[in-house]
Amino acid sequence: MFKGVRNENGRPLGSKNKSTVLIKNTIASILDDNVELFKEKLLQLNDKDFVRAYMDLVKYVIPTMKAVEVNDVSEDIFPSWIDNYNEEQLKEALTKQL
Repeated sequence: MFKGVRNENGRPLGSKNKSTVLIKNTIASILDDNVELFKEKLLQLNDKDFVRAYMDLVKYVIPTMKAVEVNDVSEDIFPSWIDNYNEEQLKEALTKQL
């Protein structure tokens, strides 16, 4: 439990630190000014390094997905009618669907 005197003149909740805002704006400006150079440099990388750089950048655009663990793999997940077909018939049906 809080027992001190609350500072009513402090920074409001949710407001950004001035240094943080300045740094983020500076970095954004540098990135904006060098997009074409960055693209050129990326295209000069060998395949392995290009994929590594690409995957590192994707993390900032697409959220990382959480791994899902499947514990119960029972035969009940397949419909009962599937037992009426052999493997060749199932492959043929799936190929037609694709």
